[in-house]
Amino acid sequence: QTCALPICFPVTILEQKPFLNKDFDLKFMEKSTGISYYHLTTYFSKHLKINFAEWKNRHRIMHSIQLMSELSKKGGYNLEIISRKCGFKSKQWFVESYEKITGYKPSEYVKIPKKRGRKPKNQTILK
Repeated sequence: QTCALPICFPVTILEQKPFLNKDFDLKFMEKSTGISYYHLTTYFSKHLKINFAEWKNRHRIMHSIQLMSELSKKGGYNLEIISRKCGFKSKQWFVESYEKITGYKPSEYVKIPKKRGRKPKNQTILK
């Protein structure tokens, strides 16, 4: 079943975006994919070279970037609301994670013009 992991894993998890649920954890992932806790942790550590929490937060931050970009075109956004919609339990944890992953504060990242190449300072944001 290990060999099936890279195939079924992205389809099952990434399309459904359960990582946006604040209670999303490895146990939830194990139940929803049918992949054992052991195989999941091995997949993260050996294939992705990150732990589950980092993977989850990277996907949450990528989703938040998309949301903030869409909402900034409509007049603005509220970080408290964005953090909740992306599965973070607090605005503070969202801001800290955002900065750690992108190298920017949330307000700085959205202000960088796209034509200058708005990219995370950390180019390995998603693996």
